[in-house]
Amino acid sequence: TDMKINNFFCSPRLVVMSRQQISGISDTTGPVIRRQTIPGYALLNLSIRYALSKHITLHANVTNALNQRYRSVSFNMDLSRKDTELYYGQPQDPIRIMGGVNFSL
Repeated sequence: TDMKINNFFCSPRLVVMSRQQISGISDTTGPVIRRQTIPGYALLNLSIRYALSKHITLHANVTNALNQRYRSVSFNMDLSRKDTELYYGQPQDPIRIMGGVNFSL
């Protein structure tokens, strides 16, 4: 959603990822082969802006605002292989805050 209160603007974004299936096999004993999974996650990203005047605004973007520790699926991922970090998913970025000032003529 996008919100505006006077000169203040805020745009929160919620990204929800459910449990992720990976290429590794967890169970081959039954009639259906089951894939391994890694946990899902939820991320909150924020974009805020404040207009000081008609020509000057302050802005900030916050990615992963709740500082979630999560992993995404990596190529050929298999949790039963313990030889490299690759097989446990790619660690993603922690919280990141960027900001600045915009001038317009």
